[in-house]
Amino acid sequence: CLSLPSNFTLTMPPIMNQGGEGSCVALAVINARSFEQYNRTNASVYSTSTNILSPEFLFNQTKSDAYCSGSSLLTSLDLVVNKGICTWASMPYTSTGCSLMPNTTQLNEAANYKIASYSRILKGDQCAIKTMLYSKRALVSTFTIDDNFRNAGAGYIWSSFSTNPGAHALV
Repeated sequence: CLSLPSNFTLTMPPIMNQGGEGSCVALAVINARSFEQYNRTNASVYSTSTNILSPEFLFNQTKSDAYCSGSSLLTSLDLVVNKGICTWASMPYTSTGCSLMPNTTQLNEAANYKIASYSRILKGDQCAIKTMLYSKRALVSTFTIDDNFRNAGAGYIWSSFSTNPGAHALV
């Protein structure tokens, strides 16, 4: 890792609000896949009409319960391998329910955005993490959060755990 630069920036899709749903895994996965599509097509801008994919498509099929409270990262990645993800324009995201399932048109479109596979990187392998980012590969991660994280504002540096632990995902 000594030959990698000390800093590097990836142009990622805009940050999205999951609203009242536990759709952070879906948002992280679609942003990683949208980033890949952005680079593959040499795009210069992110747009829900062209290259941002649908978290609605992914979350509604991988949610862990009828209450829209969360989903599994591995289940979500497996769905992207097997079915893909349709575009945002085809199935826009709403945070008001997770019962809408994709129709045949959306399922057919999703096949165009499959991934061949995914792999894991150990959280302690900083060299692998830095190498992947420098290679323009987005990383999706899950981690434990708490009230300090949930209540953080601009400029806040999260440095200790407080109460109410929970899970969260990001890209």
